[in-house]
Amino acid sequence: MAYTRRSLLAGLGLVGLEAVMPSFVNKAGASSLTAALAAEMGSSTCPFRLAVINDEITQDFEKACQIVSGDFGLSWIELRSMWNKNLTELNPKEIEDARKILEKHKLRVTDIASPLFKTDWPGAPRSSKSESRDQFHADFDASAQDKLLERCISLAHSFNTDRIRCFDYWRLDDQKPYRAAINATLQRAAERCAKNNLILLLENEMSCNTATGEESAAVLKAIPDRNFMLNWDPGNAEALQALMRDGFHYALSLETHWRGAGTPEASTRVSMEGLRRTLTKAGISC
Repeated sequence: MAYTRRSLLAGLGLVGLEAVMPSFVNKAGASSLTAALAAEMGSSTCPFRLAVINDEITQDFEKACQIVSGDFGLSWIELRSMWNKNLTELNPKEIEDARKILEKHKLRVTDIASPLFKTDWPGAPRSSKSESRDQFHADFDASAQDKLLERCISLAHSFNTDRIRCFDYWRLDDQKPYRAAINATLQRAAERCAKNNLILLLENEMSCNTATGEESAAVLKAIPDRNFMLNWDPGNAEALQALMRDGFHYALSLETHWRGAGTPEASTRVSMEGLRRTLTKAGISC
């Protein structure tokens, strides 16, 4: 059966993940979660850095920043692609232009939403989940991942953020023979990030090898590194309450992939209103 990522996560809630959260908080000195949504909406009572992924609104970066800052009243934004380019492929002038736009709109960056390790695992049978859909203007094969990581580290410094998002390869029909090697790759990447005081965030993704709460908990247990955390999609009000309970205060980013309102911008506006209602239902003031 085929499931969308969001429908699966909504059903999962925090099963499997809640069990690992307290111990991981103690080890890392901070919440094991880093759900991506950034911040402070002008309210001192908001516990999260509330944000939107910029290209969910438009590829026009200036307009996206104006909406996030001016219309939504947010102070944070997550960067993925702009001007019909993946963030990792921007040239120096485009990076500087983006920095100036962020400064103009007084926005800070939650993380680099990179496509790191969103590719086939080398040497394994080709994944049935190998994607041909839009990858946000990115297409890096397995041989390019080390170079891509270095690029992401450079971008993190350029945009003054300490977090880089990654995945763990397209989902294999049987990942057991390769799981230890995949974990070792993630461990090395986290260690590389640590040298630059950066945190590597693994996003749970239905199309990749870590999708469920149980799988997420297993990876966090296998890689007990202070610079390795989980980028989790909460999915519902109950999950947001769990984040509050466990002291989570990092980024919470809106990623809709929904276009039911006709355009990306209109759909994001509707989704932001839905998120605000969900926060209110969970007893969270933002």
